[in-house]
Amino acid sequence: MRYLAWGLQILILTGGIHFFLRFVRTTRGNPLIRGLFLSVLVGVVGLWGFATALELEELKHILESSTGFIVVGLAMIFQPELRRGIAQLGQTSFSKSAPKTSADGLRMVVQASIEMANRRDGALIAFERESSLRTVVETGTAIGARVNSRLLQSLFYPGSALHDGAVVMRKDNVLAAGCYLPLSEETRIDHSKGTRHRAALGLAEQSDAVVLVVSEETGAFSIACDGRLKTDIPQERLETELRSYLESDAGAGGVARRGFLTTIVDIVRRDAAWLAGSMLLAGGVWYASYQSIREERDFLVDIVDQTSVGRRKPREAEIIILPPSDNIRVRSSSENRSFKISVTGSRGEFDDLSGSLRGTLEIDDAEWEGGSLDLSQVRWEDRVIGLDYRWKSGTPPQLVVERFGSKRFQLQPAHARLDTVRVDPRFQAQPADIVFEPGRTIEVAGPASLVERLGEGLALELNPFVLDASDVGEVRERVALADHLTAQNLAIVGEPPLAVISVKPVEREAGAVRKDVALVCLSPAKADLLSQWTLPANASTARLTITTSGLIPFNADPGSPALIERSSAIVRFVEENLRVYVDVAELPPPTEGRSVPVRTAWVKNWRDHPEALGLEGGALSALNDWAELGVRLESEPTVLLEPQRPTASDSPE
Repeated sequence: MRYLAWGLQILILTGGIHFFLRFVRTTRGNPLIRGLFLSVLVGVVGLWGFATALELEELKHILESSTGFIVVGLAMIFQPELRRGIAQLGQTSFSKSAPKTSADGLRMVVQASIEMANRRDGALIAFERESSLRTVVETGTAIGARVNSRLLQSLFYPGSALHDGAVVMRKDNVLAAGCYLPLSEETRIDHSKGTRHRAALGLAEQSDAVVLVVSEETGAFSIACDGRLKTDIPQERLETELRSYLESDAGAGGVARRGFLTTIVDIVRRDAAWLAGSMLLAGGVWYASYQSIREERDFLVDIVDQTSVGRRKPREAEIIILPPSDNIRVRSSSENRSFKISVTGSRGEFDDLSGSLRGTLEIDDAEWEGGSLDLSQVRWEDRVIGLDYRWKSGTPPQLVVERFGSKRFQLQPAHARLDTVRVDPRFQAQPADIVFEPGRTIEVAGPASLVERLGEGLALELNPFVLDASDVGEVRERVALADHLTAQNLAIVGEPPLAVISVKPVEREAGAVRKDVALVCLSPAKADLLSQWTLPANASTARLTITTSGLIPFNADPGSPALIERSSAIVRFVEENLRVYVDVAELPPPTEGRSVPVRTAWVKNWRDHPEALGLEGGALSALNDWAELGVRLESEPTVLLEPQRPTASDSPE
């Protein structure tokens, strides 16, 4: 569409320039004016194109700054001639056929010419066609009479005041007589031809008029037309020849007789050189204007390998490289993948651009080993005809080709590294307990030479999993290759699995205590059992070990004052708030024995009194919700109750 618009503009300019040049060459203007106009137009445009093509900036500046002054100066110097030419332009018809002389009128002219030739009376008759002969008419005496044989013979009769000049005819009317015609400067004209022949040829060179000449010396007939002079026309063919010249234009009548296409071909053939020159001049003027409205803008683009982003269209400011196969990667040899592109175009072309560049470069040759990124090979998503692209630095980025392969691995907990620096010391991650979801299998792709060594000479390593102080319980982290492997273009294919890491409270013993075992009955309905059973002497005291989970750091020094103080607080709390008892209500039926379990109970819940254990701030933190305080019974877990012996007071009287 852009090329069509350019062609249309050049055609419009060609038509306008050809219209002007046709006017200049078909009117009786000063030859100097035509020469100056043509030399200025062709010279300035030609020199401007030459200076632009060879980047002669100084000459280009001189032409651009002086052309306006030259045009204004010429207009001032040749003001009278220009006024006359413009007035003549209004009288010249470019679209209608030339005024035709009727058959009767032409017969009158031929009859008078033959009579004058027989008497050796010289004559010069000009027939006006498309070009106005007003300036010629102004040099003679106005007649304004309908043509007839006697009138013409009387005008050219020797001794007549008007016989030395030319008669100008329009259709069947004699406009003027005694008119002066411009003399031709043609040097190849026959020396036997006199002034009348040279005047006839001169008018034919400067206009499209047809001029009939009757020689005074020989009585021969000659016709001048289109800058050529045909001499020695036989008397019997004079009317036929004259009619053919007068009807040779491509006017409306000619079109009707010969057909539109034939007429157009005839016009192009007759004006081929002028049309070619007009088109060349129009192309130069258009190019000069096109260059004057062009500007340059810079755009930043990233060079992206398709394998790193998947199959998608390029986004703004991206050039995606499409490798010939999936096992080939193409990247920039520079660490910086962003580059500047200078774009030159017109304001209208930039308006058609989306505001940024995005394109793809498809590499078809599987054996290609890399090289320069040629912008002419890029397929732009927002393609605008007329924009010129070049690298801002002048040097295109170099592309490097890497052949890629892949290998599958089974992840093991040993592949994982844990960074637990920030983990609360009361909690510990368990590396051996790491599991991978949804599975342990991963596929690693990268340069073929590295993939072959991976797992053998080159260890498969993962980036360490960094745990924070708030991480507790099951922590899920995405698996990623170690940085030194990704730096070598190794990558996990597809979505990497998740590593499930268990962060559990640290379990430590805080000390041991002895507690008296109480015999109780927690069922009011069986309260009478208390008087029937008693604890054996060896079960009156229970030995217990205090266990903690998430209350004592794993790295605490057993001899440190802090640990001693924390352990003492815990032991003290247990001694004060732990109760050990045996519930006689739990006795089995008499046939099943008399074994009863030893139970423990807290008077106070330690979570309600964290300050008693020396926990920070006297309040539970989020991590303390995971902590536990308990006891483990070291003595026998069950007691064989003994029947209560009756006392003396219990004996019957």
